[in-house]
Amino acid sequence: MNHDSNIAKQTHDTVDKYASRIGNSAERAADTAQDALSAVSDKVESVRDQIKPTVSRMADRVDAMAQSAADGVRDTSRRAGRAMTGYAHACESYVVEQPMKAIAIAAASGAAITMLVMLSRGRSAHRASR
Repeated sequence: MNHDSNIAKQTHDTVDKYASRIGNSAERAADTAQDALSAVSDKVESVRDQIKPTVSRMADRVDAMAQSAADGVRDTSRRAGRAMTGYAHACESYVVEQPMKAIAIAAASGAAITMLVMLSRGRSAHRASR
């Protein structure tokens, strides 16, 4: 296996791993939203048993809004997951097509992040010494 195909395989494996994590996160967010919706629905049922029909109609509206919000979270999570997968695959393609540029960009990014962290720590230490 030559070096470029090894990089491509590693990049592909990394992309797949993160795409899977994004998908899992989207599903967990949807499940959490569904759990919250169930809790709200249980409360709404309790309120319905105790209050006037007018309030019951309001509870139906809240229930519909909660369902709409849960659907929105689920849809947004899925779209974000698909977008991230697309970005990851584009990045993978770039790394395969331009490995040296990708290494240079990664090194420059790492250096910039390191410099920002060091500057931040220096400011924190300076403030603490006052």
